[in-house]
Amino acid sequence: MRTSAIISVLSVCVVLGAGLVGTAVEAPRSAASPGSAVLEDSRQLGVSTGAEVLDYSADKVNRVFAEMKSLGLQSVRIDLPWPMVEPKQGSFDWTKTDRVVNSARAHGLAVLGILDYTPKWAGGAGYSNLMSAPARPADFGAYARAVAAHYGDRVAGYEIWNEPNAAMFFKPPNASVYTALLKAAYPQIKAAAPEAAVVAGAVAFVANTNGTIDPVTFVQGIYDNGGRAYFDALSIHPYSYPTAFTDDGGWPQRPTQYLASIRRMMVERGDAAKKVLVTEFGAPTKQGKSEDQQQRIILDMIGAWRSLPWAGQLYLFSAIDKRTGSANAEDSFGLLRSDFGRKPAATAVAELVRSGLPAAAIESRFTAFPAQDALTPAYSLTQNCTSKEYLEGAGFHSAKGTFWSPRPVGDYLRRGLACAAGPFANGQQRAGPNGEALVFWSAATGAHAVFGGILQVYDAALGFPTSDEYASGFGRRQDFQNGYITWNILAGAKVYKR
Repeated sequence: MRTSAIISVLSVCVVLGAGLVGTAVEAPRSAASPGSAVLEDSRQLGVSTGAEVLDYSADKVNRVFAEMKSLGLQSVRIDLPWPMVEPKQGSFDWTKTDRVVNSARAHGLAVLGILDYTPKWAGGAGYSNLMSAPARPADFGAYARAVAAHYGDRVAGYEIWNEPNAAMFFKPPNASVYTALLKAAYPQIKAAAPEAAVVAGAVAFVANTNGTIDPVTFVQGIYDNGGRAYFDALSIHPYSYPTAFTDDGGWPQRPTQYLASIRRMMVERGDAAKKVLVTEFGAPTKQGKSEDQQQRIILDMIGAWRSLPWAGQLYLFSAIDKRTGSANAEDSFGLLRSDFGRKPAATAVAELVRSGLPAAAIESRFTAFPAQDALTPAYSLTQNCTSKEYLEGAGFHSAKGTFWSPRPVGDYLRRGLACAAGPFANGQQRAGPNGEALVFWSAATGAHAVFGGILQVYDAALGFPTSDEYASGFGRRQDFQNGYITWNILAGAKVYKR
């Protein structure tokens, strides 16, 4: 979730407590699929409210949820914060969370509850604030069980923490520490509410910095630390603003590339059957100047997400502005303005729901390719080229047509922001706006492009290229299996065969 008034929302009484770090209890994953509304249908949309909903009056909670239901949304993601629920060990207060959960259910909204934040009594010597990791995973597991037992079938699923790969929400952002919480919570939730879904991740799409871990590295850490058996679905927060999710998707560290790597990892780790949920996505309307931009970004994501057969529900962030017109972007992610007026995005979302949430029109260009193997939706690679990535390759669409590339060629073209311009055959594929480059690939030589003056004199007897062009003397050189070609502005291209 975006930064919000978490500290004020969680103003609770705390007591000093201490304990040794415990070992999570190992338990096999339930073979039965959870009968959970949060995993049933990717054609449904939800809303992530932010922690501030817990401090709304009863009337405001009811009005917000009535408005969300009127838009056609089917579920709501809300915090069930540990410091609020169990301010003292063994002493529970359900006042605020009950009000919100019961209102959501009364309005026909399924609930995805977030289990997050640490009371001081559970933080141990290293405790600094609510975002500190618990000292004992077993304490977190006991809290998870208490929540699941209290809510039963009123809560359809539980998400373990929020953005644990960012120090803003989890200290330290450490996959091993997080996985210990996952292992502690999963069997306890299943014991109390067997049909509830357990959702892991909630990873922010951020780069590696001193305070953040990129989502691919963090999810890999969950698997490497034995977390696979302890979640029913994975969740992500692929914010892309100020651009749309599918804009310039081929660039490194774009949300599409993080998504492709995470989904590939899940398949390779034996988790192809698990869904991926987007439990936060949206864009702010800072000072009311970007409502049309918010609408475009949200509609783009809905159309893109609907194209993926393994996609779970998409939760839009958030329901209502904290303060419309504020200079702080964090105040204006709502579908509704502070006065409950609908922004253009809200009206457009309601219309999309009525029309069945169709996939983006560009997806029809790729229907000949294996939909179940898709890693990304279709995205803009360049101004005139759209691409879609798959387990074994990539599709490209431009004015030249729609073409398939095997994975090494697709990866090579994406890194060079180039589009396929012809079919792949005999280890070769035309590429570029006018097909001016020829990309060669074999397992022995790798993928390399030949173009310009070197392509003009290329002879098939040279075999496949074994390098890209590189600087040599006052010109350029490219190596091949059976020789090399040089080029400079004075002498032009020369072929040297072995």
